[in-house]
Amino acid sequence: NAKTDIVIIIKTIKKEIIETISVKNTTQNRVSCHDYKCDDFIRVLQVEGTKLSKYLSLYQESGAHALFQSNMPDEFNVIEFEKLLEPHKDVLLEWALTGKHDNKNLIDPNKQISSYLLINKSGNIRFIDFTSYMSELYLRSKLSYGLPLSWTYPSKQRGVRIQLKLPILM
Repeated sequence: NAKTDIVIIIKTIKKEIIETISVKNTTQNRVSCHDYKCDDFIRVLQVEGTKLSKYLSLYQESGAHALFQSNMPDEFNVIEFEKLLEPHKDVLLEWALTGKHDNKNLIDPNKQISSYLLINKSGNIRFIDFTSYMSELYLRSKLSYGLPLSWTYPSKQRGVRIQLKLPILM
């Protein structure tokens, strides 16, 4: 459940400092950062019984943008989905990248929620705090449904899970 790959604990005479790091080691421009069932999206975003929950279920069933769009009933459209998602995008992005907001699965938030991102892309290293990286994502990435993440499904899991992919910015 944790998004943290590395926990650093520094003990001084007066206090203990805990820092958390998520590591992305890749040669690709995008990496998987989130892989959950739509029910988890609905729970974390607190949208049970709403039209947004129906969109999320439909996306999971479809697994990709083209099918999502073609499977929409007449009263659904991508513009409305993005509009319904808008008030939840900060929570969704923080959950996808750091693990924050998933109260059901957080046992030790101080160690499970990542504060920093360490990227090793083909030997090039970048270390950045997640708040700054999220801001940069909005400036430098293509948005999908208002978020700087790619939406898809994990291999052989179409109809079962939603996967989000993170752009690797160096």
